[in-house]
Amino acid sequence: VESDKFNELISFRMIQYKDKTDKLDPDMEVSLKMGSLHFIFLNFFIQNLLHVLDTFSNTKEKMVEASIETAKLAQESSTSTLILLSVEVESPVVKIPRASNSTEGYKVKLGNICLKNAFRLTDQETIQDKMDIQI
Repeated sequence: VESDKFNELISFRMIQYKDKTDKLDPDMEVSLKMGSLHFIFLNFFIQNLLHVLDTFSNTKEKMVEASIETAKLAQESSTSTLILLSVEVESPVVKIPRASNSTEGYKVKLGNICLKNAFRLTDQETIQDKMDIQI
């Protein structure tokens, strides 16, 4: 693990606010900073992992159905929770060896990822969530 920007691998902070003075004040604030992770891509391992995950395909379908039902219930609810997000992930690095026993190969940096959101009031007095994603 390397980090040019952060002193820690992961820094996670979550704050839940109890008293809102304004309609646009968040109910919760979530902040995540993550240093650069290094992965070594081994095709044999990935194929075995995909085989294991494939056995859970029924579970995946049921989770999708449950997510759709939860989304419908959330739309029917008159109140919503405002969560202010701040996520910074330093560039993950994937190393792809020529062969499983080789020290030579390719090194791919996937780039830094930054995600933040903000809330604003529209003309119809509804709250709009603006998401800013930088890759």
